[in-house]
Amino acid sequence: MINAESEDTISFDGYAPEFIPKNHIEVRLNNETIFAGNLAGGAKVSFDGSLRKGTNEVDVSCEREVSPASIGVNSDVRPLAFRLLIKHK
Repeated sequence: MINAESEDTISFDGYAPEFIPKNHIEVRLNNETIFAGNLAGGAKVSFDGSLRKGTNEVDVSCEREVSPASIGVNSDVRPLAFRLLIKHK
């Protein structure tokens, strides 16, 4: 959730961790798709979205999530698929 005092454009940076194989990622802002694509591990993307005044909902869905520990990378057992950084312009 992102609260905005007024309408605004916001910038997103996304990163697919290197240990995750090609993965379909979709990012939605207020039920509108602002990014959809297949990303290989280690890939980075940037895209913009429009905030409305008030509460804004960000939703990220991934075709697959992989725990680094499940593939022998380290002991982290959290499923990870995509890291999203939100920046005001």
